[in-house]
Amino acid sequence: MNISLIYSAAPVVIALAAVIGLGEHFSGRQGVGVALALTGVLHVVVQGRWTALAQVQWVVGDGWMVLAMLAWAVYSLLLRHWHSPLSATARLAAISAGGVAILLPFSVWEMLQPTAPAWSLQATVLTLAAALLPGFGAYLVHGWSQRVLGASKVAVSLYLAPLYTGAAAWMILNEALGWHHLLGAALILPGIYLVTRGPSGPAGSVR
Repeated sequence: MNISLIYSAAPVVIALAAVIGLGEHFSGRQGVGVALALTGVLHVVVQGRWTALAQVQWVVGDGWMVLAMLAWAVYSLLLRHWHSPLSATARLAAISAGGVAILLPFSVWEMLQPTAPAWSLQATVLTLAAALLPGFGAYLVHGWSQRVLGASKVAVSLYLAPLYTGAAAWMILNEALGWHHLLGAALILPGIYLVTRGPSGPAGSVR
């Protein structure tokens, strides 16, 4: 629950920073959309039991999640602000190479620990799947979306994650689909629509 609550704050941070730092237009209609989407996410996270928020206990790991969320916000803003002569694919390759260089020593250290599980064919398949789908594919689409829509609008699409997770758990893991999922979707989807739909006229033009 802690991770979900922290994650749900990322689009708000990105949207506000894009307005303040990048000068992106953010109308009152879009603000209502963010509020609706955030409410829907929280409703899914607490499974419709809002009193559960008072029972959340914060630990050191939550601090790391806050730093990760802020790092993601900075990354999203830099994609929009920091222009590069590289193509989208080449830029993603450069970012990935930097990430590998940073993470490789830690990965080697972890694999050398006596408690580390033995490497297997299943681990290879899962690693390749993670690299190609949520790694290469997702980041490539994210960067392309930023150029087309802007950082603040793309950020709100992150609110779809709880819906995708719930649907995948229902179809793959046979987890029960509750009313809190449906009500959350009824809030999230209109909220995202309000944020991402095009301007209705000159007064609603987006810079």
